[in-house]
Formats: sequence, C-alpha cells, structure tokens
Amino acid sequence: MVHFVEKAAIGLLLCHFCFQPFPTIDALATPGPNGASSAKHTHDAFETFVAMRTGIDTTTNTDSAEPKPMKPAFWIGIGQLLSAPSGKPLATIEGFDVSSAVRINKDTVRQFSRKIFWYRDIHTNEIITEFEGKPVRPIKYDWQVFDYKRGTANSMHPSHQSEEAQAPIHPSIVSSMGSTSGSVPCMPITPKYAGSHIFTYQFPLFIDIQTEKIKYRAWEIYDYTVPLGDSHDGNLPPSICWTRQGDAAPFCVNGEGVMHITGHRVKTFEDLPLSMRELIEGSDEYSLFKNPPRDMEEVSKLQVEFQEKIKLMRTR
Repeated sequence: MVHFVEKAAIGLLLCHFCFQPFPTIDALATPGPNGASSAKHTHDAFETFVAMRTGIDTTTNTDSAEPKPMKPAFWIGIGQLLSAPSGKPLATIEGFDVSSAVRINKDTVRQFSRKIFWYRDIHTNEIITEFEGKPVRPIKYDWQVFDYKRGTANSMHPSHQSEEAQAPIHPSIVSSMGSTSGSVPCMPITPKYAGSHIFTYQFPLFIDIQTEKIKYRAWEIYDYTVPLGDSHDGNLPPSICWTRQGDAAPFCVNGEGVMHITGHRVKTFEDLPLSMRELIEGSDEYSLFKNPPRDMEEVSKLQVEFQEKIKLMRTR
C-alpha cells in the first residue's frame, strides 16, 4: 500500500491542467519603432504562458515584487489509460486542475494548484474502485506549487533557435504532494509561434529518481496551444495535449502504462462537466478542489497533515 501511495504521489507530478480574458494582442506585443506594435512575432511568451496557465492578470503589477493573489483558472482533461505495447484501453481518465498565481518579481510567477483525476470503466463509465483485487483511487494532489522564471534567448538550445521560437521558460517545483523541491528536475518550457496569432508551448519531463522505497521512471510531454488576443474566449480556449508513459499502479507495471489526455480551460467551477462537479460536491474529502491553495501557509499545513497520514499507514 505504501508503494502504491508513493507512486501515485510522484506520477503525474507536473500535469499542467477559471479562465480570465487574456490581454489583447497589443497588450502583449513588444513595442516597435515609435512605440508601435506588430502582431507578427512580438508577443511576450512568458506573460502569455503564465496568464494562460494560471489566470494571473499580466496587464497589471508586472513590475511589482509584492505577491498578489489572482482568481483561479480551471482546466479540464479527459483521456485514456492504455497498456503498451498492445494499446489495449484499460480505463477512461477524467478530471481537472484548479490554479492561481502570485507574482514574485517581474520575471518570476508562483503557481498554486490542486488537481484530481478519476479512473472510469471504459464500458460502463462507472468510477473504478478496484482492479484485479487491488484498490484504485483517484490521482489526487491536494497541493502543488511551481515557480515559472523567464528565460533568455542565450539559454535556448541550438535545435530550438528559429524565427518562430522564443526564449524558454524555466519551471521549478517549490512543493508538491509526495515530492520535495528539486527532487524532480524540470526541463525548460519551449514557446513557439504557429503563424502570428497562436503560441505553442512544449514541456518535456523525464523522471528517473530513487524514492525511499522504489525506483521511479517515467516520461511525460505537455503541449499547450494558446490563441492570442481578443479571439481568446469560451469558444476558442487554450488547450493542452498530454502524454505519459510509466507505471500506473495498479493497472500497469514495468513502464507499460500510457496515459493520453486532451484538455482545455473553462471559466469557472460551474463550467466543469456535470460528472466532475457531482463528485466534488458529493464528498467532503473533495470539497477543497473548488479552489486552489491560498498561500504557502496553507500548503505547509497540508504537508504536515500528509506526512502524518503516511506515518500512520506505515505503522499498520
């Protein structure tokens, strides 16, 4: 049981799945000659990403070092767990992430988030609670805290340098349920234009760490697509495509589990699918997922509670 909890707590560690109207194209554009701005390859990739991912208002406080909490951003995701190499579907996966952010300084934003994803039967769509005699629980993170730091063109990998590519964004884990700061190395997020009015962001993650009990290995790739400017609304939201291969206890071991999820942002908790809202509103255990963690004080409290639960499980 402890092994399963550790795997569940490490797996999906950076799954980046509310809605704020984005700044207009001009607001995110870099001024050209005489203060003019061009819609062609002039947007601020860092500010666009943090606004998209967290809902933080990038039109104010960009020069302030004083953290300011923002309204939450909700991301929904639906996909499948499959067995490799056969491709056999094992379960449907559905859930959501809720996030907000504060600005640490003009080049660093801190994200506070929670996420929960359930396994459903591929035939009946019922919540799976058992697989081959072993308990199945949701993928659940009561808290995750990440910092996003603006990179520079000089830090770009040579293979990423092109007219469409932009300076990378450097993520780092501050705190995550079941992990510690720096325990999982984060690769740069690579922004790139697709035409002049769409940004794409790719975030690869390769995990190869030894925990107290297990060797954990997996790879994950997150691809975001972000419409720019006034066209960004409820009919054209930012979207994500996420793929992971690794253990998925209790369904798959030996790295044979493949998860693939597509998702997008919605405006509020009420805009989540009814199936998700009913699960959250029908359980006291899940009620905190209506909002992200408020601050590091709440995160510290949750950390202590989690460690106490782990200690209790190990004594059984």
